[in-house]
Amino acid sequence: MRSERPLAIGLRRSGKSYNEIARALGVPKSTLASWFRDLVLPQALRDQLYDRVRSAGTRALVERNKRQTVLAQERARVIQQSAKAEIGSLSQRELQLIGAALYWAEGDKRPPRHGGRRVVFSNADPAAVAVMMVFFRQICKVPEEKFRAQLTVAPGVSIDGAVRFWSALTRIPTDHFTKTYSKLSRSSKRKRPHRLPYGTIQVRIFNTALFYRIMGWIQAMQDGSDHAGVAQR
Repeated sequence: MRSERPLAIGLRRSGKSYNEIARALGVPKSTLASWFRDLVLPQALRDQLYDRVRSAGTRALVERNKRQTVLAQERARVIQQSAKAEIGSLSQRELQLIGAALYWAEGDKRPPRHGGRRVVFSNADPAAVAVMMVFFRQICKVPEEKFRAQLTVAPGVSIDGAVRFWSALTRIPTDHFTKTYSKLSRSSKRKRPHRLPYGTIQVRIFNTALFYRIMGWIQAMQDGSDHAGVAQR
């Protein structure tokens, strides 16, 4: 192996890396390190070798991150599919509870004025709105002519496009949409406009009796959670 030392030093002086020399000569890098211990290379060559190592390290890091991202996405997909299977199809009672819970979180629950009350659900998430429309139609039995909608969109968002989008999603006719407001809500002021490309929709149903029914379902869930807490203690 000593006969390979001059060749190794020559390769090093030509700008070859430890890995390249080790592969070419079949010499361990630990041996190369001892051979090159007192070897002084010109500054330009040291800079060149450093840049090559740094570039290779950057490429390796990028590839490693890509692999980790793909693996993470696959793990997330498997977990999500497994969780989806745990839920399965929803019964009417489960849909009733989900709709009431969504209204509890996002619906208008203010005390009635002048004896009348309307059901108002506001959201920007199309999936949540779609679930609520099924809830209103299947559980609450709301007639189609009772639905009204109003949008709030950020400046620059196409009002016509937003109305068409939400009308198609909710199956509420466009002539049942009232005047659209173009402004930034408090919750949107810190968000980039493209995060809400179709704004926020308010689904309105003028039905006092339905309002109190939903409030009753919410109260039942609240009472049930309180009793569950007592039982656990």
